[in-house]
Amino acid sequence: MLKKKLPWMILFLVLMVFSIWAVVSRSESFSPSLLRETLLHSDVKWLIAAVAGMFCNVLFEGFALDILG
Repeated sequence: MLKKKLPWMILFLVLMVFSIWAVVSRSESFSPSLLRETLLHSDVKWLIAAVAGMFCNVLFEGFALDILG
């Protein structure tokens, strides 16, 4: 089973790295220290809500694909 999924995992990681590189390289004002400062000054409840919403989105998309498939 892992042999079958390994190429997809590698493809996902490569796409993830290239996506992050594309966003970071195009934004001249982006820096890790600016990201850290932004996260430190953010309201924790909204960060938790954003992460929960992200996980719910992934979960419900998975359910929808399961129903359609």
